[in-house]
Amino acid sequence: METHDYNKTLLEAVRAKLPSDINPVWFVMDILSIGKEAAYRRLRGEVCLNLQEAVLLSKKLGISLDEITGNSDEKIQHLSMRLAEFENPDESDYRILQEYIDMLFSSRMDTFSHITISTNTFPQQIYLGYKSLLNFFLFKWIYHNKSGRGKAYHQVKIPNRMQQIFNDSLHAYRQFASTCFIFDKQIGRSLVTDLKHFASIGLIREEDKENIRKEAHLMLNYMERICIDGVYENGNKVQIYISDISFERSYYNLKIHENYLSIIEACILNGVASTNKTSYLKMEDWIDSRRRLSTLITQSGEFQRIEFFSSLRKLLDDL
Repeated sequence: METHDYNKTLLEAVRAKLPSDINPVWFVMDILSIGKEAAYRRLRGEVCLNLQEAVLLSKKLGISLDEITGNSDEKIQHLSMRLAEFENPDESDYRILQEYIDMLFSSRMDTFSHITISTNTFPQQIYLGYKSLLNFFLFKWIYHNKSGRGKAYHQVKIPNRMQQIFNDSLHAYRQFASTCFIFDKQIGRSLVTDLKHFASIGLIREEDKENIRKEAHLMLNYMERICIDGVYENGNKVQIYISDISFERSYYNLKIHENYLSIIEACILNGVASTNKTSYLKMEDWIDSRRRLSTLITQSGEFQRIEFFSSLRKLLDDL
């Protein structure tokens, strides 16, 4: 009968998933609530992990036990959706968000880390830096989660702790060694359409709409500047493409060391995610197909860049 050392395979996966600045011994001690010597014995394979310990470690690091045991079908990939509450968050919501931010920050330790964003709306990796725009997307999140019975825009208040989460997220996204944005050419249309709609039903006042419009202009100025420079302020590489074909969904693909994360944006501020390498590679192929039908406007394609940003500014001015 064929045998396989699943314990060894799981431990190898644990080491691969851990950021380089985290000691595996201390990690195992913390997650399993065991002593230092007991952690060493498990990591050396002298003591096999029991089922509960295997589940705790795999759950913490997003490791699929199906993949460890070889029971997964590569044509059936499992996705997860963490539904954080943004209006009235509790400790579990903050924990979910902080774990994600910590993962993003670990990109600083990998000189080959990268994130690719293919999107039909302004991405949170940029709009998080603009308070009125952030409030608008949070307002939309509340509106849809309350089945159209949410607050008016001016009534939305971001808790201080949640605002810090958003600030940290923005900073963390810019730690990737390279970032690639692929924009639907009509990227600004949904923002304008939504602003007009919510203003027409009295949920956004004219002065608030004007503040959002002004901030959107500032955001476009920033986007154009990084297009010209090809880097964020910290020197990390940025590429921006514009596509002539429409996107029905927004996708993110992240790689940090041997950690893979693929996200399909859902529910505005949330997403459906997979940490499976096969899913990552499949989505990377999908995003690459979009890139091949797109024009690079970072440090090139000057005519297309000017035309792209001029059309977005005109769209905002027509509000």
